Amino acid sequence: MNNLLQHFKINEKEFINKYDNLIENVEYQYAPYVTPFLDPREQYIIQTLVNRRNLKVFFYGGFENAERKRGIICPDYYEPIIEDYDIKLYEIEYAKKFNSIEHRQILGSILGSGIKREQLGDIANEDKVWQFACTKNVADFLEVNLEKISSTSVSIKAITAEEVLKIKRNLVSKKLTISSLRLDNIISNVYNISRTMTKQLVQNELCKVNFAQVNDPAYLLNEGDSISVRGYGRFYINEFSGMTKKGNYIVEITKLR
Repeated sequence: MNNLLQHFKINEKEFINKYDNLIENVEYQYAPYVTPFLDPREQYIIQTLVNRRNLKVFFYGGFENAERKRGIICPDYYEPIIEDYDIKLYEIEYAKKFNSIEHRQILGSILGSGIKREQLGDIANEDKVWQFACTKNVADFLEVNLEKISSTSVSIKAITAEEVLKIKRNLVSKKLTISSLRLDNIISNVYNISRTMTKQLVQNELCKVNFAQVNDPAYLLNEGDSISVRGYGRFYINEFSGMTKKGNYIVEITKLR
């Protein structure tokens, strides 16, 4: 186990130990275990842990191209069906002609009602249609208590897997000319905020790289990295496409709009 832990970050140790114990129980009891919704980094860790044993893990998030998914850890003979994941899908109903709602408002309203992040999957959007996935054990609560998103009155209706939207990532690409590949420097340039504020965001553990928390402003980014900043959004490092005559890096990024 110690050999495994050295390949992960210190702040992931608690998560790894928790799931290593759960996976061990599945192996000994031959009883499948359904995880909460996991981000891609957590899915990767669990897949790594499962690969060390005579078990399988399957992931499903309710939407095609879902990012957040529930996992079923099970013996190698077990084949789960969609119903085993205990996911409920909803569409948000509101007066679309007179109101607009946004992803961050939906997320904030649902979490503000007392729902934990691990109980909520992806939020999908097409034009003014919004849908989301959640665990079945909080579905009844949300049906009764989710009445407003920001100042907009809403209700939610259950939908089937055949009615869900295909998740589309609203992306825009741009090139930056920057002095270093430090995390705080690139975030500062992407979101046009001061380096001082950026350092505070990183040190206050509000930033993730490849879905893993990073609290070092000097952390060096690489091509292919995914960076999220709470309250600002997420962007991806596409490539480092050269350097200027003054020694600055030319970096192409893609940002979620």
